[in-house]
Amino acid sequence: MVTLYNLISDIQNKFSEGCPNGFLLEWDVNRFFHALLSLFDGYKVINDTDFNYSYCNSYDVELGEDENNDVFILTLKASFISDAYTIHITRYSSDRRNGVVIPYENCLEYESEIAKVKGFIENEGFVEVQSNEMDVVVENVELELAGPATVGKCLFDDF
Repeated sequence: MVTLYNLISDIQNKFSEGCPNGFLLEWDVNRFFHALLSLFDGYKVINDTDFNYSYCNSYDVELGEDENNDVFILTLKASFISDAYTIHITRYSSDRRNGVVIPYENCLEYESEIAKVKGFIENEGFVEVQSNEMDVVVENVELELAGPATVGKCLFDDF
């Protein structure tokens, strides 16, 4: 089982010579994308992966709209620094400008979709980074944009 200590150790190793660059390291921008397309057949799945200050694949799944025309999007981020992931759901107003992150535990209407993505990524050997672990400071690591370096910023996005 991967612990917070293991995650921090992986981060310190991968950042020991500076911030890793996914372009130079030839990380797979489409890792898991085709599997997610199959897994979420009938849904719009968007690959938002960009290695500019990011250390992960990032995918959005448009789950649908509610009676107020608010749009719900499930986001999966799968790190290249350690076999770790995070998911969240964002509710956007109908104009898709104002988004609010909602803990997925509060989105019971999307329980099966959440279970589906969690089952898939955990079957790939990834562990979920808990929300209380995201802001843990990682000693001896400097990021290009953000400071201080935290578990979440080092595993997923440096901003």
